[in-house]
Amino acid sequence: MSRILFIIPAFKHGGTNKSLMNILPFIKNDFEISIMALSHIGPYKDIFANEVNVIEKDLRLGLLFDDFGIVDLKKDSTKQIITKLSNKIYRKLYKILIGVKGRKKIMNQIAQSVENMNFDTVIAMQEGSVTNFASRIKGKKVAWVRSDYNEYYKIIKNDESAIYQKYQSVICVSEYTRNTFLNKYPQFEKKCYGIHNMIDYEKIIEMSNGLIVDNKIFDNSKFTIISIGRLSKVKQFELIPNIAKNLKDKGFRFNWYIIGDGEEKPTILELIKNYGVEDQVFLIGVINNPYPYIKHSDLVVVTSYSEACPNVLNESKILHIPVITTNYGSANEFIESGVNGIITTEEYIVKDIARMIDDKNYYKKIESNINDFVYSNDDIVKQIVNLLK
Repeated sequence: MSRILFIIPAFKHGGTNKSLMNILPFIKNDFEISIMALSHIGPYKDIFANEVNVIEKDLRLGLLFDDFGIVDLKKDSTKQIITKLSNKIYRKLYKILIGVKGRKKIMNQIAQSVENMNFDTVIAMQEGSVTNFASRIKGKKVAWVRSDYNEYYKIIKNDESAIYQKYQSVICVSEYTRNTFLNKYPQFEKKCYGIHNMIDYEKIIEMSNGLIVDNKIFDNSKFTIISIGRLSKVKQFELIPNIAKNLKDKGFRFNWYIIGDGEEKPTILELIKNYGVEDQVFLIGVINNPYPYIKHSDLVVVTSYSEACPNVLNESKILHIPVITTNYGSANEFIESGVNGIITTEEYIVKDIARMIDDKNYYKKIESNINDFVYSNDDIVKQIVNLLK
């Protein structure tokens, strides 16, 4: 049986780990699977450990890649704040002391130790640090690109062709993502594939029947909207308070719940207060099982300016909940606007949400078009298994 190693950035909530969690049930009987994380922070460590082998933490990688968690002055105790800040300062000093050459030396040493474990295939599950680190490991490698490469390149501003040259295959999570990657690196066309994320359809249905943990906050007696994701700039959750203010001023009654956490949380909380929508918009933090919230909502709204393969679109359709999403590059691969959801813009999003609340016939039309939606992984599994063999 082939031995496979998946390498991830961390065990935090996010699309990469959710995607990996969805892949495992379909391939774990065909391969001997291990998972390695650059950072061991996050809840997915225990989740993965129940399914496959998790490589023990390397303290050196932790010092290079751990962020030690966001400091929350309102929720964290004094001890927690001091511990997080101390760790962050120690990490920064450590990286300064060893320098760039020291960091490369450490990663090469750890890559050598991974080689000695004799895996048949190594998979870098996300672009960036993971792909860079895994490229140092000799042998068959697969890289997964999970971002709009146009947006990603604006951040890194580095040519990574030498890194991807070391990979036998590159999987992009949508045709749009593949196109943006090949616009930058056309020389890799023959080994680059557009393959959507696997989704465990039955598992989502099962989990959606679970209990809503924080039922004191969640109230779906009004029209209920859900947005899910990391509270980062790319998700544009900071637009929600203003959208909610406009809907409130038009007389609509609704509750809007944001599931997730991240660096933009203080900004969003401040905007909720400034726009006076504390009774309409609620941040309920990270939820390990968001599917009951989706199931008991009326609408899922995605406000991102960039998405490669947004799982929440298909998850919402699986649970037969209509979606409104902004018009990023890959949106039309998953939504046929006006048929099984709505693709909108910042300019028209208030109008489109208002119509979904107010026009019952229009809402029911879209809802009925997704009532029979079933997500099939068959072709996706075949393509991925062939690349991993």
